[in-house]
Amino acid sequence: MGANFKIFLRSLLRDRVHSAINLIGLSLGFISFIIIQLYVVGENSYDKFYQNSENIYRIHSRKTQGNQPQPWKSSTSVNLIEYLRQNYDHIVEATRVHKFDQNRVLLQVEGKNNQRLVFDNYQGYHVDGTFFNVFPTEMISGNAKNCLIEPFSIVLTKKLALALFGSEDVVGKTLTLVDDEDHEMLVTGLIEDLLSNTHLPYDYLVSLSTFQAQHPDWNWLDAWYWDYFHSYVVLDPRTNTQEFEESFNASIASLGSEQFERMNFSMEYSMMQVQDIHLNSNLSNEFVNNGNASTVSLLNGISYFILLIAWVNYVNLTTAKSINRAKEIGIKKTMGASRGSLIFQLVKESFVFNTLSLLLASLTMLVFYTQISELLPVEVMETGEISAFIIGKFAMIFILGALISAIYPSLLISKLDITLAAKSAFKSSKEGQLVRKGLVVFQFTITATMIVGAYIIYEQISYLLNRDMGFEPEQVLVINEPNQTTNYDIKYQSFTNTLLHNPKIEAITSVGTIPGVYNNSLERFRLKHQANEEAEPLKFHLVDYNFEEVFELNLLGGRTFDRSREHEGDRVAIMNESAIRLLGYDKPLEAIESELVHITYSQREIPLKLIGVVNDYYQSPMEEPSPMIFMLDEQAYWMSSDYFCLKLSTEEVSNTIDFIESEYDKFFPDDKLNYWFLDRTYNEAYSSHLAFQKVFSLFSLLGILVANLGLIGLTVFTINQEKRELSIRKVLGANFSVLYTYFSFKFLKLVLLGSIIGLPISYYLFSQWLNDYSSRIDLDIIFFGLPIALILFVALVIISGTIVKAIQANPIKNLRSE
Repeated sequence: MGANFKIFLRSLLRDRVHSAINLIGLSLGFISFIIIQLYVVGENSYDKFYQNSENIYRIHSRKTQGNQPQPWKSSTSVNLIEYLRQNYDHIVEATRVHKFDQNRVLLQVEGKNNQRLVFDNYQGYHVDGTFFNVFPTEMISGNAKNCLIEPFSIVLTKKLALALFGSEDVVGKTLTLVDDEDHEMLVTGLIEDLLSNTHLPYDYLVSLSTFQAQHPDWNWLDAWYWDYFHSYVVLDPRTNTQEFEESFNASIASLGSEQFERMNFSMEYSMMQVQDIHLNSNLSNEFVNNGNASTVSLLNGISYFILLIAWVNYVNLTTAKSINRAKEIGIKKTMGASRGSLIFQLVKESFVFNTLSLLLASLTMLVFYTQISELLPVEVMETGEISAFIIGKFAMIFILGALISAIYPSLLISKLDITLAAKSAFKSSKEGQLVRKGLVVFQFTITATMIVGAYIIYEQISYLLNRDMGFEPEQVLVINEPNQTTNYDIKYQSFTNTLLHNPKIEAITSVGTIPGVYNNSLERFRLKHQANEEAEPLKFHLVDYNFEEVFELNLLGGRTFDRSREHEGDRVAIMNESAIRLLGYDKPLEAIESELVHITYSQREIPLKLIGVVNDYYQSPMEEPSPMIFMLDEQAYWMSSDYFCLKLSTEEVSNTIDFIESEYDKFFPDDKLNYWFLDRTYNEAYSSHLAFQKVFSLFSLLGILVANLGLIGLTVFTINQEKRELSIRKVLGANFSVLYTYFSFKFLKLVLLGSIIGLPISYYLFSQWLNDYSSRIDLDIIFFGLPIALILFVALVIISGTIVKAIQANPIKNLRSE
C-alpha cells in the first residue's frame, strides 16, 4: 500500500498541469455545492423550529367584489377564527395576528433625569391570548397562558428588553406605546429572541384585546369584509385538510350570505402550512418579503450541476492520463496483480484525490468565510439540526460521487493489454475518445444552460429596476409623520410652510401609502346613475395637496386638488387611467366632472365629483398598475399613519436634510425623525431578486470556469497525442492559420454542440421562471446567441495558448521522438 501511494504521489507531481486542473476544478465544485446547499437548507428551514409546525396552518382569503376577484391575501376576516374555533373539532388551537394600522409605532420609556427615550426600529403585532399555544416560544419570565389576555399587555423579546430597560427584569414594568394615541402598557412577559428563519418576525407582542379596547364600537363579531387579520390554526393530524377547507368555505358562504348580498361581495379561503409560507406565499399583506421556491430550486440544481461538471472533468482527464500510466499498469499485471486489485488501488486513489480537493475547498471557505457569509442572501443557520443534515447529505453525495467518478477510469485502465502497456505502445482508443468528447459536450450543455439563464435573469431584474414606473422616485424624501399631539394640524401647516421657504425643497405633500408599499385600502365606487350592485372596487389613496407634483405624475385631464378651493374638502376625487376605463370611459376628458358615489364598508353613500385623471403607475413593484382613486380626507382614523413626502433639489442634499432635521425638532420635540429616500423602498422590494441574480451569476461563471479548466486539460492531452500528425502536416506545407483553424475547430465543435443542446433546456427552464412575474421581458434570439458567442470566445481563448505553442514547436524534434 505504501509503495502504491508513493507511485500515486509521484504521478501527481510528474504531471502537475493535469493534477492542478483536477484539484482546482474539484475544489471549486465542492465550494459551490457547499455554499449553495447552506443557502438552500436555510431557505427550507423557515418556521420548522416551532413544535408541531407540520400541523400549523395559515388561512388565506380572496374577496370577490361584484364580479371582480381581488388578489389572494395572507390575511382574513376578523371573525373567522372565532367561528372556526366554535364550529370545528378539527381545530386544536387557533390565534389571530394583526399588523398595527400605523406605519410606525413608537415605544417610549423613562430614562435618566426623567428623559423620554424613544425607540422606533422594532416590529410588533396585536395577537390573541392564544398566540403562544400556536407558536410555542421559550418564556424567560411571565406566564405564556395568560400574559396576552388583558388589555394593554405587552410581551418583549430579550433583545428589546435590554434595549429599553437595560436588564431582563422587566415583567411588571411599564412603557408607553404610541400608535394613533399614547397608551401605557404593562410588561407581562419576557421571551427569548426569535430565530431569524421565520415568516413572522417580531420584537414585541401586544394583546389584541388592547386594540379592541381602543375601538369598542367597531364590528368585531361578524364583519366578514374586515379582512386584515392573519389567522392561524393548529389542526388535528388526522384532519383531511382539503375536506376541511371545502367544508368551512361552504359554511361561511351560507352564514354570511345576507352580508355578502347586501355589500355585493363574497369571500373564499384556503390554507397553507406555515413551514411552506416562506417559499410559496407572496400574497398581499405579507409580514415580510418572502423567498421563492423556483429560485431556490434553480440554485439547488446549479450546485449539483457544478459538482457534476467537476467530476466529469476528473473522469475525462483521468481517462486521458491513463495512457501515461499504461507502462505502470502493464508491469503490475506482469508481476501478477489481478484486475480487481488494480481497480481497488485506482478507486482508493480517486478517494484520496477527492479528499484532498475537499480539504482545499474547506480551507478556502475558512479563509474567505466573511466574504462567503456576505454573499449568501440569508444567514447561514448554525443550529445542530441543519449542520447535521448538511454534513450527512454531503457525506453521502461525496462518497457516491467519488465512487462513480472512479469506476470508469479504473475499469478502463485495468483492462489495458499487457504487451502494449509494457511497451508504452498503447494509444487512446476510438471508444475512449468518443466518451471523452461526449463528456465535454455534456459539460458545455450544462454550462450553456447556466450562462443563458444568468443572462435572462440579469435582463429581467434590470428591466424591473429600469422600467418606467409611471412616477419619479428620485429625490423624494419620505418622513414618517409624527404622533398627532395637540394642535397637530397647526404644527403641520407651520412646519411645511417653513420647509417651503427653503429653495432646495421644491414641493411637499402627505400621503397614506407611499409608492412601493402595498395598499390594502379597497372600497367601491360607482357612477351616480348606476345601482350599488354595479359599483367597482378601487384602491383608494388618502393624499394631500401637491401629491402629483411630488411624484411627478402626469395630469391627463381636468385639474388637481386646489388649496384655494378648500371648501370642496373630501367631495372631489382624482382617478388613474385604469379606474376610468373600469367605469366605462375611454378617454380622460370624457370622465372629468363625472358624478360618483363612494360606498363605504358601513354602506354609507358619499357623493363625489371626479376633477382629474392621472397616469397609471406601479404602486407595488411586483404588481401591475391597478384602478386607483385619490381623495382628500383629513378626518380618517388611519391618517395618523401618513408620510410626509418632500421633493428635493439635486443640489446640497446633505445641507437640506440637516435643515429639515433642525425644523422637525423645533415643531415636534417629543418625536424622533425617521426618514429615507423613496427609491430605497423600491430597491428593498427587489433585494431578494438582486441577491438571487448575484448568486446565480457568480456560480454560473464558476461553472464555465470549471468546464474550461477541463477543456484546458483535454486540449493539452490531445495535442500531446497528436504531435506527430501536427508535425507531418507542418512539414508537408500547412501554414499556421490552417493548423490553428483545424485544431481549434476540433475542440470548438464540441463546445458548440453542447451549447446548442443546452438552448431548448434553458428556454424551457427560464420561461417557467419568468412566468412568476406579471411584468416580464420577451425572450428573443439575442438571449441565446450572445451567451453562446461568449462561451465559444472564452473556450477559444482558453485553448489557443496550447495550440499555438504546439504549432510553433520544431516538427523535426517531435518526429524524432516518435
